[in-house]
Amino acid sequence: MMHLICIKEFSIVEELASTVREYGCKIAIMENILKLKPEIIKIDGSLIKDIDTSVESKMIVKSIISMSKELKAKTVAEYVHSEEVFKTVKNLGVDFLQGLYLRKLQRFIN
Repeated sequence: MMHLICIKEFSIVEELASTVREYGCKIAIMENILKLKPEIIKIDGSLIKDIDTSVESKMIVKSIISMSKELKAKTVAEYVHSEEVFKTVKNLGVDFLQGLYLRKLQRFIN
């Protein structure tokens, strides 16, 4: 059985990150990803929503997908809201998709 743990109040994490940065600290997430060995890496909607028009978003998502494959983790893209975004993330090789566009497709198919 798989259990997912989600941080619901991410603003607390953001506040903590901001505070430690004021003291000159740096935040590293890669070390924790390696320790956790996640089976699924979720790609935030902030990177997906404009991926069809943003070169920077596409570059970052490509890197996340490549890293995930190396770690043998699946990827989930959230905020798939249009056909253009759908096609872009599918072409990049994202494993699973979430978003309003998929609901529209499901209504069309059913």
